[in-house]
Parts: sequence; C-alpha cells; structure tokens
Amino acid sequence: MNDKVTLQEINLEYKTRIEIAIKYFSIVLTLSDIHLPPRDLELLAFIAVRGTISSPSAKEEFIKQFDSTLGTIANMTSRLSKKKLIIKQANKYRLNPYFKVNLTNNKYLFKISIKLKPDEISG
Repeated sequence: MNDKVTLQEINLEYKTRIEIAIKYFSIVLTLSDIHLPPRDLELLAFIAVRGTISSPSAKEEFIKQFDSTLGTIANMTSRLSKKKLIIKQANKYRLNPYFKVNLTNNKYLFKISIKLKPDEISG
C-alpha cells in the first residue's frame, strides 16, 4: 500500500469578497457534486457575503452589480432553494447554515483529502 501524500499548492488573489465567495463555492460545490450555472453561483456568493437577497436594496444591488433582473433573481432563488443551498428564515432567503463560511477573513485555506476506499485499494 502506498501511503505517500501529494501536496498541490495554489495561491490565488481576488479584489472583492464576492469574487472570493464565487471561487469558494465553486470549489465546495464541485467537490460535493452540486452543479450550478454561473449566474446561480454569483447569486449564492452574493447571498453569502450580503446575508440575504430578500430586501429590495439587496435585489437592487445584485441587479446593478451583475446586470440582472428581478425575474432572473426570482428564478435563481427558486433553483437555489430547491437544491437546499439557501433557506427561508423569517421571510428572508439566507445561505443554508451547512454551507456557511466567514467571508470577513482575508485568507482561506482548504485541506482536502481525496483517497481510495479501503475495498478499492487492491484494484
């Protein structure tokens, strides 16, 4: 059995917390086999940073930042809710606590372990 470990280091920098959130969720969701269209990923990241998309000011901010519409936001909110990535609390859509991350930090490190299941090692 080979117990060697491969370390791959990747250093990335982004200008905004939204960009960090987009990259963060693209990694986490890919590893969880959850696939989202790019626009849905943007909305998920926006909700993670802003806290909600339910208020009129949040919708207006998203529309301006991502060149979107109210109808598109409603459709994306519905899809994210069906995938249980966002939940409704007190009439506001918020990030599902399972995916909650503190996006006020300036640096994020991932430790990802990918290995063969014990019954697959011989094959």
